[in-house]
Amino acid sequence: MIKLKNYSILAVVLTTLSLAACSESQDKSAEEAMEKTKTTLKNAKDKTVEMAEDASDSAGDMLDDAKDSVESGYDKTKEAASDAYDSAKDTASETYDAAKDKALTAKEAAAAKLKEACIATKKKTGGDVSDC
Repeated sequence: MIKLKNYSILAVVLTTLSLAACSESQDKSAEEAMEKTKTTLKNAKDKTVEMAEDASDSAGDMLDDAKDSVESGYDKTKEAASDAYDSAKDTASETYDAAKDKALTAKEAAAAKLKEACIATKKKTGGDVSDC
């Protein structure tokens, strides 16, 4: 694609050449060439502006997409971390409750064994079993 600067240089060269060899018919051709050059330059400028606007819009869309993607990833990560925390908390609570139940069962079993031992000892020694 020829840049706007190159079109300007081309226009100046064409104008200089056409003015250097002027005659009436050449003046008319030079004017036509100048008009054609001006039209070409205007079209090139318009196309450049349009392409710049398209690039700007595209870059804005890409930035919005990236922002949405980051926000979505953050939300998903935050939700996953919250779920993992809740799961760990629930598991810890269940483990604590199970350990507490086992400890109570063991304590009751130990108390029953102590009572049996106390009763057996009192019977052998002739003591009062009601003290156990």
